[in-house]
Amino acid sequence: MKQFVIRRLIQSIPTLLGASILIFLIFALAPGDYITAQGNPNLTEERAAELRAIYGLDKPLPERYIIWMGNFLKGELGDSLLFKQPVKDVLKTFIWNSFIIALAVLVLQWTIASVVGIFAAIKQYSIYDSLVTLLVFLAMSLPSFFIGLLFLKLFAVDYQIFPLGGKITTGSNYTGLAYVWDVMKHMALPVIVLTLLSIGGLTRYFRTNMLEVIKQDYVRTARAKA
Repeated sequence: MKQFVIRRLIQSIPTLLGASILIFLIFALAPGDYITAQGNPNLTEERAAELRAIYGLDKPLPERYIIWMGNFLKGELGDSLLFKQPVKDVLKTFIWNSFIIALAVLVLQWTIASVVGIFAAIKQYSIYDSLVTLLVFLAMSLPSFFIGLLFLKLFAVDYQIFPLGGKITTGSNYTGLAYVWDVMKHMALPVIVLTLLSIGGLTRYFRTNMLEVIKQDYVRTARAKA
């Protein structure tokens, strides 16, 4: 087992290296750069050339890649154009929001998919099984952006059941349980949408495996003796 893990880690190095080169080239060869992205109309060509020299954008691509990879390995991810602060500080601010949502979606999708999939297998070819299959394929076939926009339109704009965005209510100073409840209201809509999008395949997986177990000889024997 240990040798397998080590071998897989060694084999992943070329893949990660190739992916990093590809990502770097996509951004490096795209029209424009960090300087032009600032959108400063008063920036002269001379000043732009000076800034490119300061940020190393005038260097050859291989040298720029080595510098970029070195900074990445040291945790220096540059500055965010949107938030005007270092990217690592932005990640520290928002990564916990994504972690909480991902954890909630993980728990919900496994719980719901296991229950729904097992009951669909037990009641195979019933109306319940047909309805579950229909809903599962419907959820898997609809684009994620469509379901997201539809739920925003219905539950956040039209009926105003859930907040439209953000983590907490703007200008609020909730503490304790009130703060927790406010956060839960804001994360409810994205959690519901992400759960619906990810539950289909997992439900089919539980149903298929449950059907295989039900058809095993020892299960048939146990039923016959009962």
